[in-house]
Amino acid sequence: MADAIAFVPVKAGQKRAFDRLKGADVLKTDGQGRWYLDEAKWGKHRSDRRTRAVLTMLAVAAAGAFAALR
Repeated sequence: MADAIAFVPVKAGQKRAFDRLKGADVLKTDGQGRWYLDEAKWGKHRSDRRTRAVLTMLAVAAAGAFAALR
């Protein structure tokens, strides 16, 4: 929290990402308009995203293999 910074997203993509991370409770406010990253939650968030990506790729590969064998 001591390293919190003020941040105002400029581009629409930055705003969406900022809002997503706030919603996931990865970005937290110090109550004075400055933001900081909760490193533990960031690590979990990234791990969860990787897991979903791998599972999605496996499902697509399985569907492709099933379709190829039919």
